[in-house]
Amino acid sequence: MKAKCVPPVPPERLVARPRLVAELSRLIADHRVVDITATAGSGKTTTVASATTSLDAPIAWLTLDDTDAAAGRLLTYLEATVRRAIPAIGSPAGQALGRGLTQAEAASFLAQRIGDRRMIVVIDEVERLVHSPDARAVLSSLIRYTGPDVRFVLIGRRRVHFDALSRIGLDEVGRLDEQVLAFTTEEAEAALRLHGGESVDANSVVVSVGGWVAGVLFEAWRSRDHVAGSGGERDPLAGYLAVQILEQLDAAERDFLVITSVLDEVDREAAEALGLANAGEMLGRLREAHLPASWRDDGTVMRCHPRFREHLRNLLEEREPEKVAAIRLRHAELLAKAGRHEEAIEELFALDRPAAAVELADRAFDVVISRRDLKLAERWLARFEEAGVGAHPVVLAAQLSIATTVEEFGRGVEAADRMRRLAAEGTADELDPDQKALAAWCYWHVGRLDDARALLAETPETGLGEPIRYLFSLVDDEPPTRLPAVTGGPLDVLVLRIAYVRGRLREVRDAPASVWTPVATERAAALRALGELRLTQELLESPATHLSNLRFEGTLATELMIDIGDEEGARRALARGRDRVSRSGSFVFQIVLRLLEAKIELKLSRDPTTALAILEDAAAIGPLREYGYLAEQFDLWQGFARLQQGRDAEAARSLAAAYDRMRAADRILELPAAAVYLSEARWRLGDEAGADEAATHGLQAADRLGSRHLLVGALRDVPGVLARQMDAVAESDGPWHELSRSVAGLVHPRAQASARVLLQDFGPPYLVVDGEQCRVRLNKSYALLGYLIEAGGRARRKDLLTNLFDGHAGDSAGAYLRQVVHGLRRLLPEDLRLTSDGEWLQLEQPEAFAAASRQVLAEVDHAAMLTGGERIAATERALAGYERGAYLDGLEGTWIDERRAWLEAQRTDAQSAMAVAAFEESRFDLAERALREVTARDPYLERPWRLLMRVAAARGSEVALLAAFRGCERAMNEAGLEPSAETRRLLDALRR
Repeated sequence: MKAKCVPPVPPERLVARPRLVAELSRLIADHRVVDITATAGSGKTTTVASATTSLDAPIAWLTLDDTDAAAGRLLTYLEATVRRAIPAIGSPAGQALGRGLTQAEAASFLAQRIGDRRMIVVIDEVERLVHSPDARAVLSSLIRYTGPDVRFVLIGRRRVHFDALSRIGLDEVGRLDEQVLAFTTEEAEAALRLHGGESVDANSVVVSVGGWVAGVLFEAWRSRDHVAGSGGERDPLAGYLAVQILEQLDAAERDFLVITSVLDEVDREAAEALGLANAGEMLGRLREAHLPASWRDDGTVMRCHPRFREHLRNLLEEREPEKVAAIRLRHAELLAKAGRHEEAIEELFALDRPAAAVELADRAFDVVISRRDLKLAERWLARFEEAGVGAHPVVLAAQLSIATTVEEFGRGVEAADRMRRLAAEGTADELDPDQKALAAWCYWHVGRLDDARALLAETPETGLGEPIRYLFSLVDDEPPTRLPAVTGGPLDVLVLRIAYVRGRLREVRDAPASVWTPVATERAAALRALGELRLTQELLESPATHLSNLRFEGTLATELMIDIGDEEGARRALARGRDRVSRSGSFVFQIVLRLLEAKIELKLSRDPTTALAILEDAAAIGPLREYGYLAEQFDLWQGFARLQQGRDAEAARSLAAAYDRMRAADRILELPAAAVYLSEARWRLGDEAGADEAATHGLQAADRLGSRHLLVGALRDVPGVLARQMDAVAESDGPWHELSRSVAGLVHPRAQASARVLLQDFGPPYLVVDGEQCRVRLNKSYALLGYLIEAGGRARRKDLLTNLFDGHAGDSAGAYLRQVVHGLRRLLPEDLRLTSDGEWLQLEQPEAFAAASRQVLAEVDHAAMLTGGERIAATERALAGYERGAYLDGLEGTWIDERRAWLEAQRTDAQSAMAVAAFEESRFDLAERALREVTARDPYLERPWRLLMRVAAARGSEVALLAAFRGCERAMNEAGLEPSAETRRLLDALRR
């Protein structure tokens, strides 16, 4: 690594090129990135090395080779070279990988740690990354997220596309090409003079080779020593190297250079490891030979010019294959001894020695997998398999580790079976405890529970065996006695997935990241179940930077589409999920997909017959009943299907089985739904007490989840449950009454964040069109767009005249409407058309339009599904939207007035509900403040007065209690009414 991270030392005989140094310095000063692309031997590296030494900034220099195309390896070297320039940087990228981020994301953390520091990052031989999009993404991320004072110089023989260069702006990228790098006649004269070529006509040389630096310095065809057939005709540089450099050396010196060409840098120890005696003496002799090479560490370490080294490597490959193989084998041994196992493996592969490579793979696989270079690890596995050593324990262990990392459990089972067979035959050691745990995870997924239990019995209580034991809490019908913590191990993702299925949603949402798999994938599932649908959708639609994750890719999108009522989207997501799950080999996830397919039929298509057929198919493909959580979900959706068919007794039996099993095992994720459906079935069978009990447990389970989102989804399926619970409660201030608004579905939960046209309808209205704020000429156009958005994008012309023009008819109202439509059309993008056929006005892409008021109401609805402090905070955030002002402030009209009043009523309801949550959390100041705002705004509502009375009583103030009642009484009297019996009963109860 040291050799890669050290800037090259300019050669002693260097032609001063001040105009080139000045140009490069200017480019570095004016641009964040300088791209230097030119052929080999153009003087790129020498120019940059000369220019950067004169700049007042730390230099981080990294020279790449082919092995650095692995993204994780590149990131490791980038961090090392930055730390070499600025030691205080530390290891932010390594830490980010440890928290589960991808290599590109980890590179952004390195960029953030660099911060506002001024430095220059030079990447030489960048063409090595041309075929590695993952490695390019790492470097792009570093470039994109570093501060404005960080400069990047990219040196390469061919231009490489980096996404960051298109994102930071063309004016921030400077370029230096061969025309600028080319020698001028004056520079060529100086170079030829320096190298003993005074007799050569510099101008003709420049013309002949186009100023190519290597062509000028190593002009062979004009050398009187040129020998025909030495390579000069085809490659002037090769001819020069053969004649002017190598033939000036003795045979031993030439042999030394050719043999050591396998080395990046040549020192005494490395040369002797290749079998070369007296290497120290030989390096001293070569030091005096003025080779195209740079030297460091007092002349004891030599690094040949890339073109010179290429020539030497070509000469090596022309030697007898057996001798070349012996040299490269010693080189592989040297790499292995130095801990460079990956490079050693690649060298051994090139020598077709997979058996030797496999002995090094044990240590190398761990490093490669931990830094997420899975493509490299997979390539190694394929090579070992092709070479017939795929059954080696090291290879099988790596296959098991990779299979569990990418969740391809069928592959993991194959590896585990082979490993156990070898151990039984006595040709390999027993699986270690971690391998047994990983194998048990794979067996669990494919339906081989006995094998999984047998391996677990042989693993310690701690370590990787602990989360696998927790996995069996999804099988067994009783709660686990021990809950593993998220510790940063490879099975953290499994712990979180189990916690999700058990309904510990907040724990999953708030968990720290895992080392092996980004927790964002599991967090997204929890957010969906908590009702954070817009955030979940944003996570799903973000660039795919996460690792392979079945939960994220296989099922989450389908669940989200079901929640937002998008049947077509749900079916598309299910099809994608099938493809991903089929590769996994997981029996469990096959069942999960079938359950989701049945759920689509039941909740979106209302087709119980098809759903039951799907469930019967699921029951036939494997041991579904042996997995408790799968069996209870099967019973849940089978029961709901029978409920839709009117087979109430059968439905009750299935639903009771699911309900009882969930409660016994304390798996509460689907308990709200099971309880609601069971309540409906029992009520139909005349068991009113049982129906009330189930509904109550459903509400309690929802509150334990931390959100009533899943409960509301079930209540929308069977709304009679909510109506009966509301009727059964004497008071109108309870949780069932609060749920009525969410169940009514006032605002569809589909996310609107991606809308291209936003109507800001609170306060003085305006439009935001494709991110640009604009205003219409006629204010009535805002009302027109607001009405169309509320109507789903389509409205009759006569309804518009009635609602927006207060029923005025005739030519003048019609003309006014046409002007309003025309004014709105002028501001819309061409592809978002507002069409009219004489009777109807229609937005052709209604999903591209959104209104701030609807977004606020969606946030209010979401807040209503939360509990405790989270509900309070979410409601406060949602209500902040009202602070801009009244709905379509400044506009008048019957429909506008009605909607304005209705929105204020929603505000009052939400603020009152927030006060209830604050009261339950003993935050009496917040509750009282919210209720006083509500009663001041609308004093004729009794519920806020009653809540204010409860707050006063909780504080022990009878004076405040009576004052709240008197305030209610005065407001009612002003309206010619009296406080209700419910309010008077509450007063009597609180005064006792």
